Formats: sequence, structure tokens, C-alpha cells
Amino acid sequence: MPPHQPLKRVRMMLSLGLFALAAFLADAAIALSPIGHTIGGAPLFLAPSGSFARQSGRNMNIFARNGSILHVFENVIPASLTAKRDSAPARRQVLNVNEAFVKFDPDIIVDSLNASFTVPAPPESFESQIIYFAQGVQALDPDTGIAFGMHRVALQYGGSFVQGGSFWTICTQLEFLDEAGQPAGVLQIIPNESPIVQPGDRLATSIQFDDAFVEDGIFFYNAQWLGRPDFSFEAGWEFPPRVAGFKLEEEGVEVASDYPKEFMFENILLNLTTGIPDVHWQTTVDPASGIEWKVEKNGARNAEIAVVFPYSL
Repeated sequence: MPPHQPLKRVRMMLSLGLFALAAFLADAAIALSPIGHTIGGAPLFLAPSGSFARQSGRNMNIFARNGSILHVFENVIPASLTAKRDSAPARRQVLNVNEAFVKFDPDIIVDSLNASFTVPAPPESFESQIIYFAQGVQALDPDTGIAFGMHRVALQYGGSFVQGGSFWTICTQLEFLDEAGQPAGVLQIIPNESPIVQPGDRLATSIQFDDAFVEDGIFFYNAQWLGRPDFSFEAGWEFPPRVAGFKLEEEGVEVASDYPKEFMFENILLNLTTGIPDVHWQTTVDPASGIEWKVEKNGARNAEIAVVFPYSL
């Protein structure tokens, strides 16, 4: 069976000096090399718009638009996490992670997770902090229930090797997580247009199940920014992800003014293949960050979840 080919691909002018890199990667069946590190110190890989990922045993294969293989992430799918996995790279700074999520039984299939939000004003102060507001689905080890991967879209503030500075950008990523749920490696899509967004912009996101290859034992999901097909990225596991939700990751925040003043995920719509579930959003908080989640409106229809930032640290 040939690798899954997403149906819609759009060619546009590439900005921010990434055109040459994207063209090279799109045409070459090569092993990707990390071009930098994430906020948690994990290696960061780039793939061109139109790429997609598919599980093969314990590996995750990354394909170019034309079906040629770009890279193989080896042993990122655990046979069982009861065996010790390789430790993640040393952290450059302290990474704080906070989540709002719903967890499902193994026989449940998430059909879609949609949301929208308004890009907030930037923090009053910019030092070296990086902040991610992410939405996605997480794969859990079937035997242990431990998360080992997250397929997501994310709003990013702050600089990285790939993009960013004291402004907001959007990205689409596939994260490989270590035993503690921290990023151990990240694959990020290179867009065909600028990833920069402005305060006040209204953005809509979707994580959508693609059932075309379920009979072959692959559960594909498409992470996308609505209206930006160059950011669309499909990834498929051999079993359905069991967690749908939102995550905030931050590193380098030293004072309260390093945070934006407010942020809210709105119009949250969560569907299963069996229909609309009766759900209540759970939250986890890293006390070191001082951040809290506030579920303003619960449930699977038009839910609202706010991120509440501290007045002082």
C-alpha cells in the first residue's frame, strides 16, 4: 500500500528567507538534520509544506508531497513504555507545561477538535521567553497510558531558530514526548507564506480525523489552520489518539510582565465518530509557572477555556 497522499496541496510564494530550504527538502529523499532546538532543548526538524507522517512499527516515517521518504524517526513509538526509553536532551532552561484536556477509552475515536481564538497583545516585556498555546491530539501507549506523541497546531510568541521574535507566529508540529511528557523531538512544517500574525487577528484551528486508511490500520489526523492550507499537516498512528486538548508551554519567563495579559480558546467543538460526547475538561497546572486554566464553559459544544496569568511571580 503506498503512503497516504493528502488531497489538497497549495503552492505559494515563501517568505522569511525559507524558500531555498523548503524547495531543497521537497525534492530530496534525504535524512533530515536538526536545525535547532525547541524551548525545552529537544531537537527541532523542518519539513516542507505538503509533508505527512505515517507510523511504521516503532518508527514514524516522514514523506514529501510526492511520496518520497524524507526521514525516519526511529523507535519513537514504544512497544511498551515499561522498558526504559532514552532520556531527553538536557533542558536549556526550565520548561513549564500546563494542559486542559479530555481523555478517552482505547476504543473511542476522536473525529475532530475545533477552536478559535484572538491573538493577544504581546507581553509588556520581552527577554528570552518563548510561549506556545497549542491545540491537538495525543497518542498514548496502549499498555501504560503514557503519552509519547502530540500532533498539534500552536500559536508561538518569542524567538526560535526557525521563526519568531518579540511577536506572534503560528506553526504546525508533530511532537515526540519523553517519559515525563516533555518534548524529546519536534517536526515542524515550513509554510509557503509568512507565519507572522498580529494582535487582534481572529484565528480558527482544526484537528480532523481522516478515515481513508482505517482499514489498513492507520488513523490519520490533519492539523490545520483554517484558511492556511500551506500549514496543513497529516500524521497517522496505528491506533487512535486518546487525548484531545490544549497545552501551554513556556520557558524563560522571569516576571509576570513576560506573559500576555489574557488568552482564551473559544468555540471549542469536540466530536467523536459516534457523535457528540458528554465531556468535562480536566486541567493540570505546573505550580512554577503561576498559570491557571479556567473552564468558562464546559462540554463538547461551544466550550470556552481561559488561560489565567499571574499578577506576580
